[in-house]
Amino acid sequence: MAYGDVSYELSKSGSVAYATTALGQKILLTDNSLSSTFNPDDVWITDVELTGAHSFRIAPSGLSNNFGINITAASARITLPPMKGRNIENLRAYNVAASSNASASYLFWRRLP
Repeated sequence: MAYGDVSYELSKSGSVAYATTALGQKILLTDNSLSSTFNPDDVWITDVELTGAHSFRIAPSGLSNNFGINITAASARITLPPMKGRNIENLRAYNVAASSNASASYLFWRRLP
């Protein structure tokens, strides 16, 4: 690897079920913090895979279900752009279709210096 190359390591994974459209749930629902284990300024790439639903959205907290990245059955896997850990902790997922229970699996890749 040449000087200045960027590499990532798989540092965390998780799965969350989103049973309601009323509230957005944090994507780190079971462990609400990357910062407690890692530096909050660490840069991460997040892979998201949707299962068991028609679609849901991922958006920063404070936004409604009408904004964010929409994930559908046709695009059931996405990779979010690199973000600092403190920003990932503020992401919420919204189940768009009330008739289905969305669940998602996450992989968190931490950038190595």
